Amino acid sequence: MTPLQELVDTGLISRLKAQYVRFLDLKDWSSLERLFAEDFAFEGQWSSRGGALFIQRLSRQLADASTVHELHATEIEVGSPDAATAIWPFSDIIDQRRNGVGKYRQGSGHYHESYVKTEGGWRISAMRITRIRVECTIFLPDGESRNRTCLSQDELVAWLREQEIS
Repeated sequence: MTPLQELVDTGLISRLKAQYVRFLDLKDWSSLERLFAEDFAFEGQWSSRGGALFIQRLSRQLADASTVHELHATEIEVGSPDAATAIWPFSDIIDQRRNGVGKYRQGSGHYHESYVKTEGGWRISAMRITRIRVECTIFLPDGESRNRTCLSQDELVAWLREQEIS
């Protein structure tokens, strides 16, 4: 692989990931599903295999949420003409409040991803999300709120379960 081809592939993978966060925030589920390889594997708050199952679960989880995802400086390694990996630092906001009641989360972490080059171009073949910090506020119907800074996804899930909100 030439340095020029590696640069081109790096740009195409960056575009693919930019499309991922745009389609996610716009809830364009059908366009989002097309970004995944057939054997896509996800590991995060839950695990799944296949792009369709991932999108089905994600779309239910975020159905009523307003989201904003931002990507930061990435590390992309093109290992061969048809395989690559990347680590993407990110920050996000997930706002699930309705009429002032519900969850609001602002966090950061990393996407750890693998890619394969298909006849249709680069596709995401595996994704693992790690969180390093999440500021979470639960707004209650009585006007009260509960706040917590969590330093991992596991800590966040445990705290939300304690609050009977997960």
